[in-house]
Amino acid sequence: MAQPTHNTLTSFEDEVTAPILAIHHQQPSSIQHFVSLRWRLLFPITLVVLIVMTIGAYLISDSLTKNYDDDDTQDLLINSQLVADEAQRIGTHHSTEIFRIANTGGVRENIASQNEVALQSLIEPSAMLANLDLVLITDANGEEILGLQRTQLDDNTIDYAVAEETDLSTIEAISTILDGDNNSGTSIISTNQGLIVVSAEAILSPANEIMGIVAVGTRLDHVISQLQGDHQIELTAFSSNGNLLRTTLPDNESVLSKLSLDTATIGQVIRSPSQVPIETTKIDGTRYRAAYFPFVIDNTPVGIIAAYMPSNTPFSTDIARQLFSLIAALLSAGVVIVGYITVGRAVKRIEAVRDTAQALSDGYESARTNMQSNDEIGQLASALDAYATFVQQRTGYLVTNLQRQRRESARLTTVIDNMPDGLVILDLDGRVL
Repeated sequence: MAQPTHNTLTSFEDEVTAPILAIHHQQPSSIQHFVSLRWRLLFPITLVVLIVMTIGAYLISDSLTKNYDDDDTQDLLINSQLVADEAQRIGTHHSTEIFRIANTGGVRENIASQNEVALQSLIEPSAMLANLDLVLITDANGEEILGLQRTQLDDNTIDYAVAEETDLSTIEAISTILDGDNNSGTSIISTNQGLIVVSAEAILSPANEIMGIVAVGTRLDHVISQLQGDHQIELTAFSSNGNLLRTTLPDNESVLSKLSLDTATIGQVIRSPSQVPIETTKIDGTRYRAAYFPFVIDNTPVGIIAAYMPSNTPFSTDIARQLFSLIAALLSAGVVIVGYITVGRAVKRIEAVRDTAQALSDGYESARTNMQSNDEIGQLASALDAYATFVQQRTGYLVTNLQRQRRESARLTTVIDNMPDGLVILDLDGRVL
């Protein structure tokens, strides 16, 4: 009988066991195009900052514009009141000169006798002294007895041209008196020397009847110049129906085309003289604040005055806008830089978590983030580290058990191979294993 073959016993503790799990290191896949989280966060922040800064710039500049406009409006109203007061002083001056002429000795007698030569000798010195551009004396029917109109001769000498026997009853200032509506009147008339503001008053007889009329006048350009004075405004005179009469603005077509009154403004000035309409207009490239109020001489409206004051709002608001834009740009840049740094740090930590996860997926079981933080990213990193440690421990446990099972199986197989007798192994149900 053949002897069984005896195999050499092997020390199972010294057995080198191959890894249970074959780990295949994957080659890095090609980088996919993606939008970085850094820019996904920074772009909305930058957009929001720009929107907020733009809205803020608009609101602040609008507030500055309103404040400057309010200041301009206040200054314009003050200057307009000064102009109106000066117009009243011109009316008072006319009334004073009419009273002086009417009460000069011999004037009433010469009006009754219609002695124009005597009247001229009595009136002309007073007219020149009072700087009057026009003096008219009429009878009770408005027929001119004497008219003196100041003219400038070639050698710059001031003299008065004499007129007589002209029907002056059609002049509004005189017709108002003749119609019995009032004992005085004021109007603007057109002469060969230009437009003249005329004030007239009746001379009454001892019987309290009109025996004549005295009218004095000042050229409109002199009136406007006097009204303007040293005020930093430009003035324009309109008739009661809105026709342009005189302006201190440059006399060119582009300017004159802008000087007009609409029906609504005329109606508001006439119906509500205490309410001064104010608007913003642009004339010949310059921004003005304009106020419209009645042109009143001797308590009688003769037209409408428009006062134009150059507005400092554009210049001031432009400087304010530039300063605010600079500040806004610096703030925006600061916010973006701080945001970039903050987001960059957060993204860098996220990238560390991503790199660790990628290393673990490539088989580097010892890869860890080692982050110590209590925020969301730190908790995520800690959870990943804990999971990696758990998986590594479980894998080591499984490897150890499998190695032990392989050693036991190898030992059993060796024992069976070295037994001289046959061996049958049955399970509990008697089946042969």
